Amino acid sequence: MKILLVLALIILMSFLVSCVFGAQSPDDTFFSNIFPGLSGKWCGNFKYPWFVGVFENLYTWNGTAWISGGLKGDKGDKGDTGDSGFGQGARLYRTTGQTQAVDNESWVTIQFNGALYDTDSCFSGSSNTVMTCKTAGKYMIGGACNFPASGTGVRVIGIYLQSSYFIALHSGVSDTVYGSSLDLTTTRIMAVGETIQLKVFQNSGGSLNIPVDANYIPCFWFQRVGN
Repeated sequence: MKILLVLALIILMSFLVSCVFGAQSPDDTFFSNIFPGLSGKWCGNFKYPWFVGVFENLYTWNGTAWISGGLKGDKGDKGDTGDSGFGQGARLYRTTGQTQAVDNESWVTIQFNGALYDTDSCFSGSSNTVMTCKTAGKYMIGGACNFPASGTGVRVIGIYLQSSYFIALHSGVSDTVYGSSLDLTTTRIMAVGETIQLKVFQNSGGSLNIPVDANYIPCFWFQRVGN
């Protein structure tokens, strides 16, 4: 404990002397007398011992003052934003006027013809129902869809993985005035090459056309949020 206190006092004294003599020319004399045999690093016009460098990730010397470097993210490259570079993802939509029919008692895969953004080439117009993972990691995945007014049956929306099984489902009742609005969100650790689709179901007794509002709904998105 005493050793730690002594080291703390030495470090404090180093900084105080740096402030007092900072306007002077660089000089190794003080450093050599206080820390014989230790390597050091220049901070402005003053030299401090190497072990003070543990604070460099939090504070750095800009030539006239100490400035905060912030806490590093996982990548250690974005300062106090904590941004670790998880920019991979996409958000898909359908164009206004291009409705899609959902037959009674049928699961239908939503088709998309545009991307609000696609930072990892996850979507291809030639496979307009699929988003493909290009960078492995943890993903937030979500989608939304509206159904027109109808007083019969239920409405269901689901996220389908690898054209094999659902990883998330959400259902709602029909509405005779405003229609039904469904959305869902889930998380998933995805591997490169895995695909996801957005599917819907209804059993109103007849076919229903999904309303479309460009850039808004129906929509389908996923975003990488972790390794």
